Amino acid sequence: GASGSGFSEHADIDPDSPAYLLYTSGSTGKPKGVVVSHGSLMSYLNWASRYYATASPMVMPLFTSIGFDLTVTSLFLPWLSGGTLRVFSQTADHQALLLLDVIRDTTINTVKLTPAHLKVLINAQAGSPAIRQLIVGGEDLKTETARQTADLFGQDVRIINEYGPTEATVGCIVREWSGDPAQGSVPIGLPIDGMSAHVLDDSLQPQFAGVAGELYLSGPSLARGYWNDREATEQAFIDNPRAPGERLYRTGDYVRVLNGELVYLGRADGQVKINGHRIELGEIEAALLSHPDIDECVVMAPAGPAQGEQEEEETFCIECGLSS
Repeated sequence: GASGSGFSEHADIDPDSPAYLLYTSGSTGKPKGVVVSHGSLMSYLNWASRYYATASPMVMPLFTSIGFDLTVTSLFLPWLSGGTLRVFSQTADHQALLLLDVIRDTTINTVKLTPAHLKVLINAQAGSPAIRQLIVGGEDLKTETARQTADLFGQDVRIINEYGPTEATVGCIVREWSGDPAQGSVPIGLPIDGMSAHVLDDSLQPQFAGVAGELYLSGPSLARGYWNDREATEQAFIDNPRAPGERLYRTGDYVRVLNGELVYLGRADGQVKINGHRIELGEIEAALLSHPDIDECVVMAPAGPAQGEQEEEETFCIECGLSS
């Protein structure tokens, strides 16, 4: 009902109505507005409030842009869990300086951040025993980065690898790092409550365990689609051929199931053909990153010859950053 001040005391929210819209360029470079409903948002937040619950009230910092869906966790999760949100003003000249201010605040016990943020803290040797959870998202989390983070913050800190495109509402696959395995990247793990992950081939057929394929997602966390872009929506959100009435979101990410959990391999468009054989650049990168002396690497294959030119054997370009 309306109060005398003219403001509504409560509002009936339709779960299908939009909660927010965030623009993401994805791999195309063309911005697309992702429309996330109230129902999808609450599906994620209800799971997160259970999974990240701690013995003491959660205290999280707000220091990243609200135009970044990673911030959704920091913004709403403390309130749902009876905790506190600490707002950090953008007064620092550099994001790294602001992050260091966050780490110095001994009241904070949970931080949502990216692997790039972790590398800043590792390079600055800026840890805090007060922080008990580091929720990591937005980028591929390398095993070496997780190991160095655990050394910095203490082995009891929870480092949670939370995977999720904007189109699947912040995070939909999760895995807590526990010091293993020895491969280059921390596995992204298993789907959260209510969500399903499908590893499919080019014909939308399921791949066997251990065989790489493109990751498709289904479940209540999927976004409604792209704002005023029906064509892009229909290309990314498709009908599940094995479950009528269910939508699948095509992530464009390349994964495989290893030891019962999902391992991220890179973008699905990183596949090349050499002498008729399909080669996954992401798998080569993962193998290189398993070497203890390699911090970063990029594997690229030059474009094939123009039509009508004689085809020559394709070569790789590998750039690696070695540990000091």
